[in-house]
Amino acid sequence: MYNSIDNGASESIFGLLFGMAWVAILMFAVVVSAVQNRRERMQRMRIGIEVEALRNHRAEHASNHSIANYLATERQRLGNKAFEKYWGNYRKLKTNVMASRQKRREEARKAMPLHYIQRYYEIQPEGWSQGNTSYYTKVTTDGSLNAGGLEVVSHPLMDGQHHGWIAHVVQALRYITKIDRSCGLHIHVGLRDPDARFGDEGQITLDEAMAIAGRCAWAYAYFTPVFNQFVSDSRHNGQYCQEAVHMLRKYPNNQFVEHKRLSHHTMDITEALPNQIAEPVDESDLSQGYMIYTIGITEGDDLHREMYEYNTDHGRYYHCNTGSLVRRNFGTVEYRQHQGTVNPTKIRNWIQLMYDFTMRCANVIDFNAIQSYEVTRDGLWAFLDYAKDDVTRDYYEKRAIVLRGGTLIRACPKCNSNQCVHEECVGDSPAYSSLSGLESGEQYCCDECDSWVTPDSWGDAHCDYCDTEVSYHTGALASVALGLLITAPAIGAVALLVGCGIGAIHAGAKRFKQKAKLASLWRGLSSRGGQAAGMAWTDRKTGATRVFKAPESSTALARKVKHLIGRHTVSAFLHTRYATHGKNNADNAHPHHGPQKFVTMVHNGVVHNHDEVWTALGIKPTGPVDSQAVAACLEIGGIEKVVEHCQGSMSLIWTDSRDPTGTLKFWTNGGNPLAAGRLDHPNNGPVVIASTMDHLEAAMGTLEDKKSQLKSAWSCFIGREYKITPNGSITHRDIEGSEGTATVSYDWRTYSSLYPSTGKSKSNKRRVIKVPVKAPATGDSCGITVGRPASAHYNWDDENLNEAINDIWYDLTIDGYKPCTQYHGYDAVTHQGIRPNGTMYHLPHEDAWGATLDPVNNTEHMVELMAGEYDPRTAHLDDEDLYIDPMLMYDDQGEVYDYSEEWSAHYYHD
Repeated sequence: MYNSIDNGASESIFGLLFGMAWVAILMFAVVVSAVQNRRERMQRMRIGIEVEALRNHRAEHASNHSIANYLATERQRLGNKAFEKYWGNYRKLKTNVMASRQKRREEARKAMPLHYIQRYYEIQPEGWSQGNTSYYTKVTTDGSLNAGGLEVVSHPLMDGQHHGWIAHVVQALRYITKIDRSCGLHIHVGLRDPDARFGDEGQITLDEAMAIAGRCAWAYAYFTPVFNQFVSDSRHNGQYCQEAVHMLRKYPNNQFVEHKRLSHHTMDITEALPNQIAEPVDESDLSQGYMIYTIGITEGDDLHREMYEYNTDHGRYYHCNTGSLVRRNFGTVEYRQHQGTVNPTKIRNWIQLMYDFTMRCANVIDFNAIQSYEVTRDGLWAFLDYAKDDVTRDYYEKRAIVLRGGTLIRACPKCNSNQCVHEECVGDSPAYSSLSGLESGEQYCCDECDSWVTPDSWGDAHCDYCDTEVSYHTGALASVALGLLITAPAIGAVALLVGCGIGAIHAGAKRFKQKAKLASLWRGLSSRGGQAAGMAWTDRKTGATRVFKAPESSTALARKVKHLIGRHTVSAFLHTRYATHGKNNADNAHPHHGPQKFVTMVHNGVVHNHDEVWTALGIKPTGPVDSQAVAACLEIGGIEKVVEHCQGSMSLIWTDSRDPTGTLKFWTNGGNPLAAGRLDHPNNGPVVIASTMDHLEAAMGTLEDKKSQLKSAWSCFIGREYKITPNGSITHRDIEGSEGTATVSYDWRTYSSLYPSTGKSKSNKRRVIKVPVKAPATGDSCGITVGRPASAHYNWDDENLNEAINDIWYDLTIDGYKPCTQYHGYDAVTHQGIRPNGTMYHLPHEDAWGATLDPVNNTEHMVELMAGEYDPRTAHLDDEDLYIDPMLMYDDQGEVYDYSEEWSAHYYHD
């Protein structure tokens, strides 16, 4: 009986142990799987590319906006063929380098990785921004570059997508750019997914990332003499890519560092313990005793995180910048040493080298053994575990020979040069000559549905399949087709982004009651600039304009509004900043003053020629910020002086102490938009201004909301200077040439096809119709939508009506236009129509569709008014009775008179 009991107990124990072992095995498998998954996630290729370059002669006058359009159009047109060519060349180079036949066979059998091509991403122009990861490729301005400089920054490129980006964007970019010593190539290697945080599931922790970044900084400093062999001399220790000698001085050993901590003072040297040392207070007088220090050692990840902090505290202008990991919130390690280039081969190989280097440093065991490798090319290859037939190793071995002035044994089969490494010469010209001018009859791909369409002589085409307008213009920049390259919505409705936000509230003749609204607007504008903020406000009683600004976000400063704005405040205007010129400090934050401090101004945008402006004004710069040159122009000659000298994107709000107290002005050149509106009452309420309509409505409420204080809102006209008088009324005047300062042309064109021989009208005036155009203030992107509203075409059956429209727009003033012997005129002051005989009649305030009747700015309304469709004498007639014979007109007695031969003689002149 006892034996049976023992046997049962033994079986139970065995079963329990077996179950526990099985659970342990499962847990171990789960842990191993999790560790493996994290390792794979760590090794995931996440790349960011920053290409710095200068505009060449083909793009000398092209704005960032135009270049973004061009790159987007090229990417769409090049399609898969560009990548196939790029990848075919790369595969051929790899197989040529491979030593064994087996490796060459394996490479030849691999399928082309089409997942490297990211088919849908936007390319947009944008002002310089810090601390934000953009999910589109952007064309931006960099103040560190020489004149004509631009920077193309990729969106996060995952799992090899950088190959497709290089094949499309870089290949197109090299045709319109050039490189000098001020340019650089910056590569970001991500340590986490761009849409995740450190510590999220599947991501490494922040401590692990900091340790990896510290190891990268030290290892790069260790191998700097080798990396110097791969780049030009100007990048060995440049202003924006300094050598990190501080890392090796501080940490001569990469595995541990000793540090001493003061313990106590003693007169007896024998009190020092084995882990302590005694140092005399004064070596010449031992009677003063000894200082006892405790010796400690920092090693492992603690040491590596200390390396990260030490390197980051030195700044970001080093070969290896670890500040982009946390402080700029990119989650990356940035490598800045490579010289500027738009060569696909150089960019591709540098990306691969930096990625492999980062992954090697991520492994603690490999990093700890780094000092066993000599500081030579062979030592670097051993650390990276590169085989002799590795294509990246082969490239840089040959690259080092060429940079030393040597020549290669085999000449390049493409260019027959003995200094061309891995066929770097391939791709000097774009695959498609989209910059050489577009001719009627060529076919282009619709960006919306990929159907092929044929543009007309104007470069326009209509896709019948998806009902999309396709435009490939060849206008004023026709030789390079950059300024007017307009793409369909699929490209992204390209938006012009700038790195600042501006806003204002003017109380008019009433007491300032909008403190909370002003603070809300200021906080909202922080989305357009979080580095610094400022505010200016004018006291109605004293006439003084005071300024408050600091290198902090407006979200933190907005709480001060209730203390700064007083009962006598008449207006206040705001600014939020992303620094494009000058350091981020209080002096460089907006608002800015003119040289004599008459003008106080905030500016949204970037002025590219600010150095030239100071020279033209003949005065010494008041500071390093481009906006200070704009303030100087306003003070010396008003907005006309700005238009005369400044080039770039500009939306301005300013006050001038020489004007009546309470006067506030605002203006935009169309480089970025501006929105305005009124609170409480649509015609005489307080005026509010904001960078975009989204910011305006977010702070003030929407027009659709009946409880909202916002009662009217509009997008500001390009080139129109609005002046808010002390009592809150608004006057305006249009400043000629404003839109030209933004390097973007907004024009209405007549039809040269009517006069193919000369392209001129009968009045012998040029056939470009200039009109005020609104800068649409929709969306936080501060976007000027590229499309037909900025370049519309009219071709009426009546040729003489075309002539009248052309000449009226040519001579148009805000007062309207005069009648001629055939068509009605318009008095803009009284909003009345004028018959050809000079008699006047009242006009409705809205057209048949409920839109405000505005013949000065709306060509449709102008044509209808000129044809007499709003004249009460004929308005009751049916549409078919409204047709006016273009060559006939009735005089006051009802007699028919033929004017066809006397058109030019009877047309009005001042």
